[in-house]
Amino acid sequence: MANLTTYAYPPRFFCVEEAARYLGVSPNTFRSLGIVPVNIGRRVLFDRTSLDLYADQLAGKPVDKIDRDRAASEVEATFMKRFKRG
Repeated sequence: MANLTTYAYPPRFFCVEEAARYLGVSPNTFRSLGIVPVNIGRRVLFDRTSLDLYADQLAGKPVDKIDRDRAASEVEATFMKRFKRG
């Protein structure tokens, strides 16, 4: 796993360990946060913009309606996908 400071530019998608480090929590704590992953093939990745949105909401920063709606629809879509699988 690469250190985030070694990239010429920050990556857009992170694996669980990188996403946890980005938010400053352990991978186990990160998994319990409910942040919606992005599946690319068989890889489960986390979008940096979703991590930033989560951190902004946690810090009490104002979040515009478009971001709130997008986050809500991502959570709903993930729930429905899991619900249909049983």
